Amino acid sequence: MAQNLPGELVDQILGPLNDDAQPRGHDAQQRRHDLGVCGLVCRGWLSSSRYHLFAEVELNDLNIEPFLAIEAASPFPLRHFFRSVTLGVRWTGSLRSHIPLLGPLPQVKALKIADALLSFDIERYPALQLAQSFPNTTSLVINRVHGSVKFSILVNTIFPLVSLERLKLQYIFFRDHNPLIDTLEALEISPAPPAHRFPALLHAVDLDRNSAEDFFKKSLSLDPIPSFSSLKIGDTSATEESFTGKYLRHVGGAVRSLAFDLYVHSEDSHAALRHSIGLESLELSFLETLILRIRTKLLPEELRPIDQVLANDQFAVLHTLIICSTSSLVQENGKIREQMPLAVARGILDIQIVDDM
Repeated sequence: MAQNLPGELVDQILGPLNDDAQPRGHDAQQRRHDLGVCGLVCRGWLSSSRYHLFAEVELNDLNIEPFLAIEAASPFPLRHFFRSVTLGVRWTGSLRSHIPLLGPLPQVKALKIADALLSFDIERYPALQLAQSFPNTTSLVINRVHGSVKFSILVNTIFPLVSLERLKLQYIFFRDHNPLIDTLEALEISPAPPAHRFPALLHAVDLDRNSAEDFFKKSLSLDPIPSFSSLKIGDTSATEESFTGKYLRHVGGAVRSLAFDLYVHSEDSHAALRHSIGLESLELSFLETLILRIRTKLLPEELRPIDQVLANDQFAVLHTLIICSTSSLVQENGKIREQMPLAVARGILDIQIVDDM
């Protein structure tokens, strides 16, 4: 068995295990190989050791079949230890064919789908059978889908995940119509999709700059408009006229936790906050980019009106205000606390410094 385990298989499934305190080169490769051998076949290992190795796994169309073949010859059901699974995609359609091979994985709580070569893998949701393989997944990340995705198909794909509580979208572009893929969908015999709505337990949505505006634009077209208690929105300006602002205008009272990553300056980026009257936690991240280096001295001017808005009675339940920025920005702009005296007086301000980019 040990002789049949490719050393690179451990690398692909477990990821690189070497860091500054671990051996490099040939020694590191041998170490990964040995760990994989022990995890797969060593009867003397405790379950906790295998759990440490296989709780988080990354499977793709290059390693999933060798892994399943090796596991079949192993005396241990390694899939039992899976808690977080990343499914990587290199070839069109491979995700559809590989998910059924895994079988039911009710113990997996976190699922990530990454590097889909085309939207084909996401579009053909009837064959994905996500709900059958991951019935108890509470967290779903879809990352780097190359090509555009129909919003309705995305919603109908995740709708059967009845336990889903958190959704994160990265590098996702939505579209309204693609004649080629729509024709393929029409040709496939499949059950009618459910109504365009999200899982009932889904309450937290994390969107990057590529996804946010289109996500909220299309969410506003649903009936009813979905509401989420936790929103994280990357690199956007929540102006009154943006779709983010319009969404908050409709359902802002239901939002309890709101986080913005602000890279682009907008004089009224705080405007839509007026509609988030149920906020208990607000996080504003000012991360350093070239634009911020040029306008470094503008940060206080952005914080002062936000401080005044949050002092209104409608934000009486707000108990946490996090300002996240790089140390260089904080130093160059002086003390942020001096720019937000009202928040300081309420004892809600928390300043978090991240590493300079």
